Amino acid sequence: MKLQRLLHVLAISLALLIATLVGLQHLQPISQAQSGDIIVTKALNRPNNVVRVGDILSFTITVTNQSAFTLTNVTITDTFDSSILQFNQAVPTEDSVSGSVIRWDNVAVLNNPAGMQVGDVVTLTVFFRAVHPQDAVVNAVEGGDIIRDGSQSGNGANGQTDPEPVVGGRAPVFKAMEPPDSTPVAGLPVTFTHIITNDSGAILTQLALTDTYDANFLEFNAAFPFTPNITSPIGTLVWTDLATTSYFGPLQPDTAIIITTVFTALTQVVDTVNQAETGNARDEFSNDVTGDAFQVPITVIDNPDTGGGDNGDDTTTDDSDDDDDDDDDQTNIVAPTATLATPATATPMADFITPTAVLTVQQTLTDSDSPRFLPETGLSKKSPFPWWLVGLTTIGLVLAAWLLAKRQQTP
Repeated sequence: MKLQRLLHVLAISLALLIATLVGLQHLQPISQAQSGDIIVTKALNRPNNVVRVGDILSFTITVTNQSAFTLTNVTITDTFDSSILQFNQAVPTEDSVSGSVIRWDNVAVLNNPAGMQVGDVVTLTVFFRAVHPQDAVVNAVEGGDIIRDGSQSGNGANGQTDPEPVVGGRAPVFKAMEPPDSTPVAGLPVTFTHIITNDSGAILTQLALTDTYDANFLEFNAAFPFTPNITSPIGTLVWTDLATTSYFGPLQPDTAIIITTVFTALTQVVDTVNQAETGNARDEFSNDVTGDAFQVPITVIDNPDTGGGDNGDDTTTDDSDDDDDDDDDQTNIVAPTATLATPATATPMADFITPTAVLTVQQTLTDSDSPRFLPETGLSKKSPFPWWLVGLTTIGLVLAAWLLAKRQQTP
């Protein structure tokens, strides 16, 4: 009976020993800090991601310390396509710009000289100007060279924004008779107004306007603010470069200019076409700018007074008089005032808008890079389960039980 009790005690002791060792093995990770993350996000500050050439755009870069320790060094690099985007400035100021890479050597001490505490956030803003059209532009950000307590902690991660198109500029033209909805009369003047808009974020440095008409029904009289080239055969007016004239000069973004032409209607016609077309346009970055065309069909009606007007004396006919008053009609063309117009479209601004297109770059520090224990115990790596100790203990218990049994059998 004594031997049986002893064996029971030994078995229970062995089970308790194994349970204790297993519990200690699983208890160690509970006191360890979870491996931390450094999260870098980048957001385009625009309501949509379509950018025009010349537009100012900005990105907000956010660096968050989600690790379990203080960071004393975090290097941020922002990479952009320098053939498409032109770097303007960064807030806070960058440490260096080399080609298409913007670098902040250590953002961890921007807000606090002691470094980024757990949960701290650092925000950077970069401003660019789109200088060339492109179907898709990628903009990348990277966080690296992360240091904790004076020792290297990791190399960081990288990523890129979703592709963003940069669209080229346009020079749309609108043409209409003046006054609107008027009906030209044979023998009388017909006035047209042309409005050309710089639909771009860049300055237009070159712009041509061509006005085509049917010389069988219209005769060109004048143009304001200056006369175009008249081609041969007649029927086409050409302003070779409006953007280099002393009157208009280079066209600023989202502004418009007005050209006025005056013709004489020659004879009755239905729906003869008069067309204005912009072309040969370029912007300040030497990009081709898309032109436009606008047609105005007009109908000319007969003049009821073409047979001569009556001065009211019933004795003479004044061939130069086209109406029934007592004055001779010497039609004078009064030059309209040529003006610069600004359409309702607002000039693009670099103001912040709630970020919509967000890129998240997450850096996960490896186990060897993060503190293993809180507080530090000096262990450099995880210890394996001590099965050898369990084995030795089991052998010792079995040997002790055998010796006790042997001694009890001895008389």
